Amino acid sequence: MLLHATRLNADCIDDLAAILKRAKLQPVSLETAMKDSAYRTRDPYAGKDGIDWLERWSIELHKELPWDSYSDVPADIKADYDKVDKAADPSD
Repeated sequence: MLLHATRLNADCIDDLAAILKRAKLQPVSLETAMKDSAYRTRDPYAGKDGIDWLERWSIELHKELPWDSYSDVPADIKADYDKVDKAADPSD
């Protein structure tokens, strides 16, 4: 997980740290993380939508993701995302 220095992350960092602690996950440096072979996987994706690494890897490695096991995004969050996405697209 990569976290950027944003207001949202700052506001949520205590809750996020508690979740990570309960899961017994430990932070590592970027240098350590980049040694993982996953980051040597070819990434030819280029597109309008910024898809996450799991999707990129699944495309490149020809492996399906378990989409049926993922929860749907809550409607209010999707509506806000769509509003921002539409505002960012000058062709609309």
